Amino acid sequence: MGFLFKRRKGGKIPSSATFRITQEGSQKLQEFTGDSKSQVLMCLETKGTCNVDEIATASGMGKGQVERLVPVLAKGGYIQYVGPQSGDDVD
Repeated sequence: MGFLFKRRKGGKIPSSATFRITQEGSQKLQEFTGDSKSQVLMCLETKGTCNVDEIATASGMGKGQVERLVPVLAKGGYIQYVGPQSGDDVD
C-alpha cells in the first residue's frame, strides 16, 4: 500500500490511521459522479483529516468498503496518509 504504517493482520487499516485529500483529489472532485470514490473524496474535502471510521460514518458506507477504497485512492494520488490520530500509537 505504500503507507508508513504496518498493516494489521487481516489487511485492515489501523483505526488510528488518518487521511486527507490531496490537490489531485480536490481536482478529481470537480468531476463528482456520486460513486463511492467520490463520496470518500467529498468527505475528506468537507471534514478534513479523518480515519476510516469517520469516513464511513460521514459517507454512509460500510467500514470494509472504505478500507478497500482508501488504498486505491492513495495509490492514485487522490488522498494521502497523514499519521495516527493525536495520542494514538500505530500498531
